[in-house]
Amino acid sequence: MQRVPTLRALLLLSLTASLAGCPGPEPEADTGGGGDAGPTSDTPGADAPGTDAPADRDAPVPDTVPILRNPLPSETDANLAMMSLRIMGAPESGSTRVLCNDCHDLTRAQIRYWATATIAASTGCVADPTLAGGDAAATEVVNCIRGGEAGRYNPDNLGIFSTAADLDWFRYVFANGAGASWETEHSTFLDEAGMPRDYPSLTQPEFDVLAEWFLRGAPMADSILPAETRPTECVPEVNPDVAAYVAERETNSWTTANAAAGMLMYGCAGATNALGCLADETLASSTTYGANWDDVTTPDAIAGTTNRVLFELDYTSAYWTRSSSDGRFVSNGATRAPNLRFIDLAGGGTGPLTGRVIGGSASYDPFFFPDDSGFLVQGSGPRVCEMRVLTTGTPTMLSFREAGCSSGGAIDLYEHLGASLGGGDYWAIDSVGAGMYAEYDPGSLSTRTNPEASFSSSARSTVRFLTNDGSAFSVGGSAMVTHPYEGDAVISPALGLILTRQAGASGQLGFVLRRVSVSGSGASRTISTVPVGRYCINGGKPGFSYDERFAVLHHYIENTDADARMLGFTGASDPGFAPYRTNGGANIYLVEFATGDIHRVTNMAPGQFALFPHFRSDGWIYYLERSGTGPEHVVANDAALRLP
Repeated sequence: MQRVPTLRALLLLSLTASLAGCPGPEPEADTGGGGDAGPTSDTPGADAPGTDAPADRDAPVPDTVPILRNPLPSETDANLAMMSLRIMGAPESGSTRVLCNDCHDLTRAQIRYWATATIAASTGCVADPTLAGGDAAATEVVNCIRGGEAGRYNPDNLGIFSTAADLDWFRYVFANGAGASWETEHSTFLDEAGMPRDYPSLTQPEFDVLAEWFLRGAPMADSILPAETRPTECVPEVNPDVAAYVAERETNSWTTANAAAGMLMYGCAGATNALGCLADETLASSTTYGANWDDVTTPDAIAGTTNRVLFELDYTSAYWTRSSSDGRFVSNGATRAPNLRFIDLAGGGTGPLTGRVIGGSASYDPFFFPDDSGFLVQGSGPRVCEMRVLTTGTPTMLSFREAGCSSGGAIDLYEHLGASLGGGDYWAIDSVGAGMYAEYDPGSLSTRTNPEASFSSSARSTVRFLTNDGSAFSVGGSAMVTHPYEGDAVISPALGLILTRQAGASGQLGFVLRRVSVSGSGASRTISTVPVGRYCINGGKPGFSYDERFAVLHHYIENTDADARMLGFTGASDPGFAPYRTNGGANIYLVEFATGDIHRVTNMAPGQFALFPHFRSDGWIYYLERSGTGPEHVVANDAALRLP
């Protein structure tokens, strides 16, 4: 039975632990996926359509605990490797199937990472497949998959076991451990954490093969999959063309264009310059939780930087946070319905931390065009809407089927938007559809490392072209952009630059800045890029400033000497660093393209995570603060405005 995504589904798909498949398009989008039904029961891993039907979601729940997996001790490592890679669709195994390979590059590094996640799950969430503790044990499994994060089912906690989500064992677990509404919870679990996504579920024999191989550590993968010669070090480099480009944008950017168009920036009434904006918002330094956020004392500090708290969430967000160009609307996913929220900071009330929250029938990945002409959201297919959908009247709930909204076609997850300064040309870039060259970063409080970077030599992104006829946006042609060993591609607001995260032999090496060249016109354009800068800091997916002078990113505090020294400690063994080793954390960093200078601009306490930073048009940085001890906050930072 094929799973159909629902509007309430949260695709908590962190590539570093998810196993297969891409979220499918909505019905009106002509880009549906496919794939063979799977191997036959007596020939695991073959490419012929399967005779074993996937689990029937409507079938009766077994009366006794079903088998989670059938061990295959007599199978050799070599046979398991070949069968498993055939199931997943690796062409090196002789497979012609489309399944995991539709969204993932099946590289040695990716297979090793999934094996690590699977082995961890076998001693974690699925450590007791017999459920010896009865219903209490089943409940413990459900809660473990949630990870304690307000009910989000997280595939990070399952590894390859996520491909068994539609099989009898997990149905039994939810029927006996998720309460009276278990069927709804199980459906949510499938949508949030089940794999393969939008392909027929695996059969039990297929899962048995995969589980056996990954629990053995995926032996022989290196004998079948080709080696990739990834870069081994990051050498900082800035081409002189970068300074020339930044200088050009000083008088011709979306910052200057929006100012010339009279864009009213949120919180700027009475201010004579951008630094004077948000003066009525709460200083983080006046709060208990943010008292030390401004206190960056390392040599990279920007003097006078302040953080101001704009809004306190009464819900738990999901994945990234983005804001409109004028800074008025702040949007993110949510862990429970409505699964998308827009915070209208100008939406009423008095004093700080006020605003109006608008719900939306989508799930995540909101993004606004740099001219504030519209926005895009994801969830059961992309929807792109004109800004009037938010600003007309006082909406409380959006379906994204309102007048002014339309299909985003094949625009895939983790998209970024830009627009030509000449008008009329809008772009969306994503790194998902052609090999999953994106690493989903949920901002989990359990995160202790920066996002995985396993991008291969064939890494690429898709740029899709949009137009607006005055009543709605429409998607035209597309172009592929290649960037070997780089992923998470971000387009600059004026479409002149692309910034990527670079993979190395053992993780991310830094960021690569690429200059964009376009030939052709209309739907038949060709896009090429040339590297012009390398910046040696690791972190999450970055955001461009509207004047294209800066990038901003979050960096998770890892248990390394380098990270400890970044915070002013002598090393990871420094007693003062111990709380970060225990509780983790994340800070915001600002990168200057023309100089290569990198500045830390927040000083988060242990257990506090500054996440998903992005710019608004006038240079203020917005970000989300999460901790395990209080509500989340939307925060504004003025560091970029304080640099000469």
